[in-house]
Amino acid sequence: MSTMERTEAIKAGAVRYNTGRPCKNGHTADRRTLSGKCVACELEKQRRSNNKNRERRNATARAYGKRKRAEIHEARAAAAAIKKGTAQ
Repeated sequence: MSTMERTEAIKAGAVRYNTGRPCKNGHTADRRTLSGKCVACELEKQRRSNNKNRERRNATARAYGKRKRAEIHEARAAAAAIKKGTAQ
């Protein structure tokens, strides 16, 4: 990607742009046109957040799976009951 300023990227309708200058953390990665944030900095922040909240995220996913399995089981039981003609 060629270097351009944010205003040029907005006019061009680009999602990302690169100024060629390093961000405050020294990355020369692309920046997002909407926010102007460095893509590499955002990725590092997301990785830190994922590592920090791993247990909570896994517990939420397990609870969601358990609820969904129960809903599927109930739906299948209701369908089988309708098929047999013993629906409530």
